[in-house]
Amino acid sequence: MDQRRALVIIGTIIVVLLAVVFGTAFLSRNNRFTRNNAVRNSSPSPLLPTQSTASPSPATDANLQIFTGDTFSLGYPQNWGLLTCNNSKHFEFDPATNQDQLNIACDRAVKPITVLVGDKFTCEGEVTKFGNVLAVKSKTTEEDGDIRYRWCLDGPQVDLDITHRVSTEEKRGFFQTDYSKEIEQMISTFNPTPAGS
Repeated sequence: MDQRRALVIIGTIIVVLLAVVFGTAFLSRNNRFTRNNAVRNSSPSPLLPTQSTASPSPATDANLQIFTGDTFSLGYPQNWGLLTCNNSKHFEFDPATNQDQLNIACDRAVKPITVLVGDKFTCEGEVTKFGNVLAVKSKTTEEDGDIRYRWCLDGPQVDLDITHRVSTEEKRGFFQTDYSKEIEQMISTFNPTPAGS
């Protein structure tokens, strides 16, 4: 009887340990957004020119404009400026001004909110749902107090890598106001559309 009891206790301990190991592995795998051949660039970089017709257009919501790319659309606040690149599909938002800068030669981030458009990004962080849109979110605070937010969205035709840079001092490509909540509302409007539609 004591031998049988000892075997039951040992078996229970083994089952609990296996559940902990597999549960931890499953949770850590779900908190990653990984694809092969990752792009790790955090600012616009020159690419071959595209035939994209990316442009702002009025939205049905009076507080939003819609940015339409080749295979997606994304709503953004009416009073934000938009910068589009003539040498890539990347674009940027400027909450400080509602002036658009279209078809600029981009070689580095100049606005505090950058959107990289591609199909292979490696992002680690917390999987979060904004509206009906899943994104991987991370926040890094640098030694100098600068904050870098990052959200990665996985669409069927295109992925977006959105970064927002906040600083306590004026710097190029940074802003002193944190717009992460507005960006998360913007992410909830992400609408992947089929190519050619």
